[in-house]
Amino acid sequence: MGGGSSSQLCAHCGSELRAGMRFCHICGQSVLGNDADPQTGSLNLPGGGLRPRDTAPDTVTAAALPAVRASYQPPDYQPAGYPPVGYPPPGRRPPPDGRSRRGRMLFGALAVIVAVGGVAAGLLVARAHASSGHLAGPGHSATAQGSGSSGAGSSGTAAPASPPGSGTASAQHQGASNLSALLAQSVSDRGAINSAYNDVQTCGPALAQDQATFQQAVTSRQGLLSRLAAMPGASALPAGMISSLTQAWQASITADQDFAAWAQDESASCTPGGSDANLAAATGPDDQATQDKTAFVGSWNPIAQQYDLPAYSQDQL
Repeated sequence: MGGGSSSQLCAHCGSELRAGMRFCHICGQSVLGNDADPQTGSLNLPGGGLRPRDTAPDTVTAAALPAVRASYQPPDYQPAGYPPVGYPPPGRRPPPDGRSRRGRMLFGALAVIVAVGGVAAGLLVARAHASSGHLAGPGHSATAQGSGSSGAGSSGTAAPASPPGSGTASAQHQGASNLSALLAQSVSDRGAINSAYNDVQTCGPALAQDQATFQQAVTSRQGLLSRLAAMPGASALPAGMISSLTQAWQASITADQDFAAWAQDESASCTPGGSDANLAAATGPDDQATQDKTAFVGSWNPIAQQYDLPAYSQDQL
């Protein structure tokens, strides 16, 4: 053009122009004023250049340009630094919302970190609550202070109060266990007394020792009465039950003393099944003891069953 080289570059998009072209085949802009001076409008070409471009519309109208652009398929290669205006390369799309793939990956990684941190914090809180719930268990102190407590006696440190009556139940259990030990000794004495009674009545071979057996039963029951009066936990047991047992042992002591005198009488001249004044005297207190023992076992056996202790009948005591 104008005496220059056979090709040149478009001043608008940098595409290569062939000789004789009036419009750029890439951007569609007119190339007549490609080397024109923006101030003077003259072309900066050898030989004086051409006259300024006529401002009249070209043969190819502006209305035809959109059709040319729509039918044009851009080549795979684009000059560096001059991307086609309005035509992205084939097969590529701009990143949505202006965010790059790297930015989306960083955002996803941050979301995962936040979620894991929330789960870890929840587990720590749950473990702290679970640990605080066991501070007042068996073998531990009744009160426990957390890291944020103000001191003993605060509303958040006191252990739950014991159920109503739990102290009374514990004392009753202690009293019942202690009383069960006394009853076991009384049962042992009862067996020796029955053997001595039958031996005297039949003038048996142990007649010389039967009087001492009755005397020993008296001493033993006197000791049981003393231990019952001072027994720990006795006040937690039914008062009527303790009274019945006390009266039964007192009546048995009186009856055993009469049986001892009867054994002494029979040791001198024994008559099997014979009558004796001391044997008759023992009848009254022995019957009274039977009544009191019956009343006692009626109250004792339910308590013994409750605490898994031995139950008895009146003739065993």
